[in-house]
Amino acid sequence: MNRDPESGSRGLQLPRVAVSSCLLGQPVRYDGGNKYQAWLVESLGRHVQFQPECPEAGAGLGVPRPPVQLVRGQHGIRVLGVSDRSLDVTGPLESYGRELVPALTDVCGFIFKTRSPSCGPSAVPVFDESGSRVGEGSGLVAGIVCERMPNLPVEDEEGLADPQRRDNFLERLFVFHRWRTLRRNGLDAAALVDFHTRHKFLILAHNETRYRSLGPLVASAGAGAIETLANEYETQMMAALKYPATPGEQVNVMQHLAGFLKDRLDPAGKRSLLRVIDDYREGRVSLHSTRARFREWVAHDPAAESAAAVFLEPYPAALAPE
Repeated sequence: MNRDPESGSRGLQLPRVAVSSCLLGQPVRYDGGNKYQAWLVESLGRHVQFQPECPEAGAGLGVPRPPVQLVRGQHGIRVLGVSDRSLDVTGPLESYGRELVPALTDVCGFIFKTRSPSCGPSAVPVFDESGSRVGEGSGLVAGIVCERMPNLPVEDEEGLADPQRRDNFLERLFVFHRWRTLRRNGLDAAALVDFHTRHKFLILAHNETRYRSLGPLVASAGAGAIETLANEYETQMMAALKYPATPGEQVNVMQHLAGFLKDRLDPAGKRSLLRVIDDYREGRVSLHSTRARFREWVAHDPAAESAAAVFLEPYPAALAPE
């Protein structure tokens, strides 16, 4: 069995990630080409298992094929040919999308092709029947996946090129992987409490309101049906993690962690810790390097390390933006 040695999920099987096939270099685009993404294949590919998906090829539209686009008309948005409006592939793509969702049971994230009329998650151009651009929407299949699996982490290749969006997607991906593994292996009240204890600082860094609502939810574990509670916890946790963590929220969590360490640091160590927090607050050092320094401080404090491990290394360090 493949193992992930760095994810903060040591001993777990690698996460499975669905990816638009063209991003992996497969020649499935309308013109027979691909959109190979080196970082995706050569870096992320070392830490996940890919599940290639191409809605247009999978729906039987052929390779090569006439290009299509989202078109708003009298009957709503359809997927029509760019040069031949009589070509309507809406039905085959809708059928493929409905069949795809059950095949994503073990998937912990989906990386889509930017602005694709079938699998762009957002900002896909929408045209009128004359060819004028009239707005933006979601690719037809991506929209079905996101509607039916709202907790699934999704991103496109342009998002992964942005350091903050990449960081957010990777956090959600590996958290969702740990969570799904826990549920698959058998969830009880004690396991839920342990999971929340290890992840609460990461959740706090993203959304304090949701963090505070999750506390009482976890405290009620054992009082009702665990599956109902787990579904609510998953929804609230993944919704919280969608919020980008601001530098101020990251600093707030770092100050919480400093409280764990204050009794074991000498005056020089305390000054060093505060300098690291200030350097990050002022933008002089990256979040990645700041997390690395904190990992050094908590390494010899079992209580701090247990509470902080996921916040300080939510995904493999090798994947962190430079």
